[in-house]
Amino acid sequence: MKKAIISGYAVLTFSLLAACGSSSDKKTEAVAVPEAVMTSFNAKYPGTTDVNWESQYKNGKTIFIGEFKLNGKKTEADFDETGSFIEEK
Repeated sequence: MKKAIISGYAVLTFSLLAACGSSSDKKTEAVAVPEAVMTSFNAKYPGTTDVNWESQYKNGKTIFIGEFKLNGKKTEADFDETGSFIEEK
């Protein structure tokens, strides 16, 4: 009986750890994209819809990365917080 209880706790603990680990890997957090970035993005990629945004901190600046499809191909466009275009991948 004692082994069954310990095994149950072990399974529960590992299940919770696995659930916590997988949720921290997601990149789908809501990002507040500055208006300057949106204006630049819409000017460079007019009519683009279904854009997923994420942000990263690089070299002392926040970089906003828009992920979308362009001509059927997955594309990323990077902008700094002032809306300046950095690169397309």
